Amino acid sequence: MSKPMSAPIRFTLATERGANIDGAWWPETARVGNELPLLVSALNPLLGVVRDVSVNWTRSDSFPDLDAVDYDGIRNSLIPVAQRIISLTGLKRTATLLVIPYRTSSALAVAILRETAGIASAGNSSAKARVSARRIVREATKQLCGTVITAKTPS
Repeated sequence: MSKPMSAPIRFTLATERGANIDGAWWPETARVGNELPLLVSALNPLLGVVRDVSVNWTRSDSFPDLDAVDYDGIRNSLIPVAQRIISLTGLKRTATLLVIPYRTSSALAVAILRETAGIASAGNSSAKARVSARRIVREATKQLCGTVITAKTPS
């Protein structure tokens, strides 16, 4: 089933530049390639016409389960969780977005969207989700800067 063109794209973009991660994108499905044109269309006015898209994962990589992570960015206390990151380069600027897995709980996904964009958390949001979002974004930033060695979960 295809996504209706009128459905909103779930993403945030920080208004102030300077962070390594400029925002986040929360796709509706695992088929991010199908949703990517909608994201690009939404970002074109903000970035200038998007000319390049790069990702840090391959087609065979699975989405991390952020809700199962021990919120220190570590699953099973030993293996770092590799985050999916997408960079979109437009004529005016580049945006680097943390890709939130489609199956992430709403509370955690919204907290990550807000954290990456520097939006103050709403008073009724889950404190655990806010803390987890901060840690996930911090770990993704370390990964982006090359200070974390990522590993795949053993089969």
